[in-house]
Amino acid sequence: MKWILAIALLILISSSCNRNKQGNLVENNVAEIDTISASSDSEYNYDSLYVIENVKCPNVFKRDSGFLRKKEALEILRIASPSLYDSIPFQEELKDILERSYMGKYYKEKEQNKYILYIEYLSSSNYIFEIYPDLNIIKYRDFASGNYNCCSSNFDGFKKAGKFYSIRYCGTGSGYCAGHVYIFKDLDNVPENSIIEQCFMFNPIKNIHISLSSSVNNITNTSIRFSYEYKEEDADSEKVLLTKHIDVEYNLVGNKWVAKDNIDIQEMFGLY
Repeated sequence: MKWILAIALLILISSSCNRNKQGNLVENNVAEIDTISASSDSEYNYDSLYVIENVKCPNVFKRDSGFLRKKEALEILRIASPSLYDSIPFQEELKDILERSYMGKYYKEKEQNKYILYIEYLSSSNYIFEIYPDLNIIKYRDFASGNYNCCSSNFDGFKKAGKFYSIRYCGTGSGYCAGHVYIFKDLDNVPENSIIEQCFMFNPIKNIHISLSSSVNNITNTSIRFSYEYKEEDADSEKVLLTKHIDVEYNLVGNKWVAKDNIDIQEMFGLY
């Protein structure tokens, strides 16, 4: 009789533990979804994004925009182009990525019935695909980045504004991290040059941190205006020593983004 009671007690304890684990998983997933959904396209007035759950290929794209977890993103690559999937140099990295992690972000081009898909930063690469709903790849491009991802998180490096898409790539170095963006309407017409969006560097001679941040305050079919803030801070006290604000309008001339006015951003920061 005692051993029967002991077994019953163990079953009750095990059941309770399993329920607690499942509850924690649900809470964690909800927290994760809230975090990535809030990852902020709102700053540039981009489209709302929707999290896609438990999607099975080939019916992957359920909304006009959304995120894809690891499984869905990899299934798209395998189905769309097995040879491309095998050749992409991040196979080893995939082992360290959790199944519930997000790897893809997409937008629908309604007029052309196609999707623009971004596969997140892996092996210093940023892949953008134009793909049909039946998962036939139209074209793709690898926007190579720096040695490591120092300038993007939660897919904020890939956005849509009006008819433009932007993809950020990182410039890396010792005490240096910059984010440049290619801004384009489609992969057939990617401008030759990128635009500096953000930067951080340490000047050991002056012992100061120098930073450049930006926001977009206007965009048309042929131009985009960036508002920049340049800042110098004492590396020890973090006291702000200098702040400058400038607005720069870039116009699409031929296949290049050209600054409309003669600006001092290059002079003060060595970048343009």
